[in-house]
Amino acid sequence: MCLIANSPPQKPIQSPNNPTDAQRHEMVKQSLINAGRPEDYKYIMENLSPPPDITTYAAPGQYKGIKVAVVGAGIAGLSAAFELRKLGFDITIFEAEEERIGGRIYTHYFDKDKRLYGELGAGRIPASHGTAWHYVNLFNLNTTRIGYGKDDTFVFIRNTRARYNAKDIMEQIYPMFNLTPAERNTPWPELYDRVILSALKSLSPELRAEFIRISPNLPPTFATAVTITVRQGLKKYGLSDSAISLITSLSPTVNAFIEGSFYTELITDYAVSTNNTYRIDGGMANLPLAFYRSLTSDNPQEYNLPSSALGKAAFKRGSLIEGCYKSDKDGKVILSYYNKLNAESAYESFDYVFFTVPLTSLRKIYFKPAFSNLKTEAIREVSYVDAQKVLFLCSERFWQRQGITGGVSNTDLIIQSIMYPSDSSYCQQNTTDTADCSPNVPGVLVASYTMGNDAQRLGSSKPFLFRLTKRQVEIVHGLPKNYLENVVTDYKAVHWNDNPYISGAFVNFQPGQGNRFSWELSKPEYENRVYFSGEAISPPNGWIQAALQSSMISANALAYYLKTYGHKK
Repeated sequence: MCLIANSPPQKPIQSPNNPTDAQRHEMVKQSLINAGRPEDYKYIMENLSPPPDITTYAAPGQYKGIKVAVVGAGIAGLSAAFELRKLGFDITIFEAEEERIGGRIYTHYFDKDKRLYGELGAGRIPASHGTAWHYVNLFNLNTTRIGYGKDDTFVFIRNTRARYNAKDIMEQIYPMFNLTPAERNTPWPELYDRVILSALKSLSPELRAEFIRISPNLPPTFATAVTITVRQGLKKYGLSDSAISLITSLSPTVNAFIEGSFYTELITDYAVSTNNTYRIDGGMANLPLAFYRSLTSDNPQEYNLPSSALGKAAFKRGSLIEGCYKSDKDGKVILSYYNKLNAESAYESFDYVFFTVPLTSLRKIYFKPAFSNLKTEAIREVSYVDAQKVLFLCSERFWQRQGITGGVSNTDLIIQSIMYPSDSSYCQQNTTDTADCSPNVPGVLVASYTMGNDAQRLGSSKPFLFRLTKRQVEIVHGLPKNYLENVVTDYKAVHWNDNPYISGAFVNFQPGQGNRFSWELSKPEYENRVYFSGEAISPPNGWIQAALQSSMISANALAYYLKTYGHKK
C-alpha cells in the first residue's frame, strides 16, 4: 500500500500543495516528457482514474436489506463498504484488529495533540494515482508535497560516506565497483532509467498500457517481457554485474525486489509512481478515518445522496474470520469467526462477501468448497515482501545541523534507509513557521526502513533493535557513538511479517506470477457471491491506488451482476 517505491526517487517538478486535478495531470504529463515517453500520458490517466460510480449500475438504495460482509477494515475494505452503502446494502465489516483500522496505513502519534507523528505503513500518494486522489478530494483532506531535500542527505556504502548527489557518489562510491567506462561516467539514476526506458520502449504504447490493466489474455510479446527477474531485466537491457551491484547498494528498494518480477518494477515506473508524491496533512491515517467517520454517520455529507437511500454499516472489531462456506440450501455464504473481545465463536450468513485482506490472510481461512484451482494456487504460492520501520522521536533535529531538510539517506547497513520529515523543506518559502525550521525543536525520524531479508533479520533482533538502529544511524551520519542516547526520547517499530493479521508488507509476484494470477485473483467465486479486492489484485501493486481501485471495481462488479441477473434469494 505504497509502503515503498521500487525505483530510485526522482526529484519532483515544482508542484503545489493541495493540487487540483488539472495541476496533477500537468505534473504527470511533464514527468512523462522528461522520461522520454509522453505517449503514455493518456493511457495512464485513463486507467488510473476511478471507474464509473456504482450508481451507474443500480439506483441508490436499490438493494436495501441485502446482507454483505466485508472482511478487513484496511483501505480496500473501507472503500468497498463505502461504495456498496450507496445502493442500500446492509454491511458488516469484520476486522481482526481490536484498536485500529486502516490495515497497512498506520500513522503513529507520539503526542496527544498529534503534531509529532510518523508513518509505519504507506506514506505517500503520487500525482498519477487518480483513484486515490478521488477519495482525498472527496473527503477534503489537505495534502503537502513531499520534499526531497537539496542533494544533502547521505549514502554510506562499504564504510564510505558521501552526500546523496551525482558528483559525490561518482567520485567516492563508484571507484569501489568495477564499472565499464560508460557506466563510470553516468550518474546511477540515469543508468537505471535507461534500463526501464529500454524495456518499456520494447513494447508499443498500447501494449505497455497493459501494465496497469487486468487482462485475461496477454500476447506472447508481453508475456516474454515480464517473466524475468529484476536482476535479469537490468542485465538484459545493458547493465554489467558491477553496475547492478552498485544500484542495489544505493537503492535498498531495488535490492529488496532484485529476484522478484521485473514486471512489478516496470508497473511502478510506467505509472511514474515515484514522481511528485504527496502526504496527507496530520498523517496518512486521516484517509481511513475519513471513511470510518462517513460509514458510521447516519447522515454523511460525502455521498450527495438522501440518507434514506444509504445502507447501514456496522463494524465487528476483534473478529477473526476462520472459515467461509457456501450453503447447500440457498447458496448464501456463511462465515465462521472468533471474536476476541468476548472470546466467543460464531457463524453468520450473508448474501455476498468481499474479501479485502492480503493473500497471506486468505491462506489462513478454511474455504468450503475450495476456490478455483488457479486462485487456490495463487493464495498458496504468491509471496509478500517483508518490511520493518523504526520511528525515533528526537528532542532535536540533529540532521538539520548537517544541512538535511528532507529526503532519504541510504546505506548497505541493515537499517537500509533513513527518512527525514519534509516539513523543514519549506522553511525558505515559509519563514513564519519558525518552529518547524529550527533544529532545536523535536522531530520524528524514520530511523530505519528495511525491506526484504534484512527486515526479517532486523525484526528478529527485538531485544537490541533500538540500540542497533541508534548505533547505525550514528554511523551513517558520522556522529559520535552514543550521541543519540540523549536525543532519542521515544520510539516505535512495526515488523509487518510479525503482524498476525497481515503477515507481509506488500505483494511480491515472482516472475510470471503477475501475468498468471492477476486476472484469476480479480474474479468472483461461489457463483458471484464472493468478491476480492486489495493491493495484490490491481496494478500498480503495493500502492493505496491499487487497493482503492480494486475495491471500486469489485463493488461495481456485484452491482453489474445484480443488474443483469437479479438477486437470488
